[in-house]
Parts: sequence; structure tokens; C-alpha cells
Amino acid sequence: MKFSDRKFKIAIKIYDGKSVHSILRRREREESDEELETPAWVKGYMCITYDQLRDVYHYDSYSPHREVSEVSTNGFDLTGLFHPVLGEFECLWTRKEFEERADKFVEKYEAWLDEIDAIERAKDREDAQTEE
Repeated sequence: MKFSDRKFKIAIKIYDGKSVHSILRRREREESDEELETPAWVKGYMCITYDQLRDVYHYDSYSPHREVSEVSTNGFDLTGLFHPVLGEFECLWTRKEFEERADKFVEKYEAWLDEIDAIERAKDREDAQTEE
């Protein structure tokens, strides 16, 4: 298995730090609960290990420009991800798509672990026969 295949690659929003800080400063100055614009972002990827994936909490989420009525009619368009060490991220896939991709990754990864285990057991049997 290639190194890159050992990581689960997740499409996420990567926010422009400059626009985030600008919005936060304006929010502090205005001391208003009025909603400010969404910070600029680009699509990026986060790659996590099998063990890290086991600790990810995921939940339905939606883009801030969408109205609640639209979400209730058409469904969620994002998945929120939370990892106790890595933090919180917005995945650009629906929860269903996230789960399907995670299931496929885990299945492939665990099959690879089974192959390694079978090779090690065969080597142990071979070593035991050589010692006799």
C-alpha cells in the first residue's frame, strides 16, 4: 500500500486567515450581534490516519448563505468534523458521502492490515519450521 493510500483524504474549507481576522476585528469594534459576511475560503484537503479517523465526530452542517427553510427542504450540504486533538473542520461533502468514503477507506486499510498479519503469521510458521 502506498504511503498516500494510508491516509484518509478529506475535502475541507480552508479559510483565508486575513479575512477571518478582519471580520473578527470588525465584530469586536461594532459590538453587534448582526451577522457579518463569511470569510473567504478555498477548497483544500486534510489527510488523517486510520487511528485519527476513529476519533472523528461528524455531524450534518450547512453553508452559512443557505436559509433554514432551504436546508429543511433540500438537506444539508456539508459535514462538520471534530477531532479532540486536530480541532474542528468543515468537510465539503454531505454526511452520507463522508460516511461512504470513510467506510471505503477503512475497508481497504483493514484489508491491508489483514495482509500484513497473514504475511507475519506465514513468516513465524516458516521460522518455527527452520528451528526444528
